[in-house]
Amino acid sequence: MEYSDLIAGMQRFGANSKDIFYNCMGVDVKVIRETVIISPGWTPQKLSGLGIFELIVDSSPLFGYKVWDVRYDDLNMTFIKTGFGAPALMDAMLLLGLSKCKRVIFVSSVGALKMDIGIGDLVIPKCSISGDGASRYISSNSFTNDVFGQKNTPDKSLFEKLKKETEIVCADQEVCWHIGTPFCTDTIFAQYPYIKDIVSMGCDTIDMESAAAFKTAEIMGIPMAALLNVSDNSMQDQSLMSATTNEIQEYRQFVRCEVIPKIIHRLIIDD
Repeated sequence: MEYSDLIAGMQRFGANSKDIFYNCMGVDVKVIRETVIISPGWTPQKLSGLGIFELIVDSSPLFGYKVWDVRYDDLNMTFIKTGFGAPALMDAMLLLGLSKCKRVIFVSSVGALKMDIGIGDLVIPKCSISGDGASRYISSNSFTNDVFGQKNTPDKSLFEKLKKETEIVCADQEVCWHIGTPFCTDTIFAQYPYIKDIVSMGCDTIDMESAAAFKTAEIMGIPMAALLNVSDNSMQDQSLMSATTNEIQEYRQFVRCEVIPKIIHRLIIDD
């Protein structure tokens, strides 16, 4: 599937690029910065060290996206909260192909499926395995093609730079980080009977959006990488359905509020 095919498909049924973007994102396309941080469920306030936030869209007309302009010294970013699941994030990503966006950083929570990945640790996906349905709409010219198990990867150059900056910041802040292979699921509640099958596919983490996000960025030709914060670990019997200690939550909050913003600043400051 080519990105131009998707745009042509909408135009064939009466839409134009300007209306598509405004009605879906709720803001003029010119407002979007070259660096976009996108998250299914986080607001920029969750990453409090990221900068000064200005809410510019509280709920976009069609999809209910939230959009902020973020400033930190001379750095300018757009932050988009899409809502959970591959379809919501994929549609937001596809809109960015109409803008001046030059890089996307995906930030979110991720579940761990390996004993030595702690809650609060950082994970940089080297690839993500598709277990979602949204990916089949963009992976070929026929959505009847089953892409379950397909491996989708981040932009190689941005991935390498993200690894480098994460290593530097995490060493300074005494935070653990990992290179991971998430499985991208469509469901939280119904995933648990299949955890052993997912692990057998070579996956050590699980989320709901990363595979579709990487594939979308690829067809648009926009560099993208992901930086994920571990929220739970099923192998340690600490799932999303169970509580964790205050100490663990404080560590996770520190990583999200202070460490992730430092990494993002270093990642984009020289570009």
